[in-house]
Amino acid sequence: MESLKDRAVLVKFTDRAWRGGMIDKQVGADVMKAIDAKSNVGHFWKRLVPKAAIKPRANAGAAARIFHQQNTLPWLEGGVRILPVANFQVYMDGMRKLITKAEGEEKKFLKDFPQWIAEAKRTHGKLFNENHFPSIDELTRKFGIEIDVIPLPNIADWRVDLDAEQVKELRKKAEQQMAAVQSEGIKELYSRMQELLEHAQKKLDDPEGVFRDSLVGNIKHLVGLIGKLNVTGDKNLEAVRKETEAKFKDVAAETLRADPVARSKAAKDARAIMKKMSADMGK
Repeated sequence: MESLKDRAVLVKFTDRAWRGGMIDKQVGADVMKAIDAKSNVGHFWKRLVPKAAIKPRANAGAAARIFHQQNTLPWLEGGVRILPVANFQVYMDGMRKLITKAEGEEKKFLKDFPQWIAEAKRTHGKLFNENHFPSIDELTRKFGIEIDVIPLPNIADWRVDLDAEQVKELRKKAEQQMAAVQSEGIKELYSRMQELLEHAQKKLDDPEGVFRDSLVGNIKHLVGLIGKLNVTGDKNLEAVRKETEAKFKDVAAETLRADPVARSKAAKDARAIMKKMSADMGK
């Protein structure tokens, strides 16, 4: 039987993005003196450029982070997650597009940066200090989205210079930890499905409820994604995935809006699937 290391890799997501401001120590000291504070009870955060200036790049970075989370499974630390080999190409292709989008926003911001300095000089009054603004080269280094692919550890092939009993105990703990990680991944996939189905069911049960096409589209997308992310081949999850796929495959949002009977059936199907998932998770 293949081990997890043969079916997945680890991916580390890093997003460096300038926040657009700085702590102005001099202004902070002036404020402390003005209010006769005996200790440093706070600091003064100075926004060098408006939020609107860096928002497009911030949004692009957030979109990449969300994509990273959606297309991977939890690992032992925050920025590192498990990427099943079955979803590797989809992940890399999608991430390249999102990184290209972020880089485009960075270039536009860097091009406009001299104008933002001029704007700050006009609006910051006595707070303006040109030395507080990074150079273009410095600013360029403050941005960047990076994806590092790391192989999963091969616990069975550990070779360390320790006592045999110590190695045995360490391997046992590592195996338990790996099992917990895999279990957490399955739980996360159940949770994603539960969230979408519950949202759909509530909307569909409300005759006056308004919903977008994405109500059904998101379920169909997740069904396909779970097929690739179910890296342990969990049979219960696969059964739920197949049932959800069968129930919603031919369902269209416009039909649900126009046909009360179809709408009621879709809501009933969502409830039934959620009930089955609850039973699975209870086990």
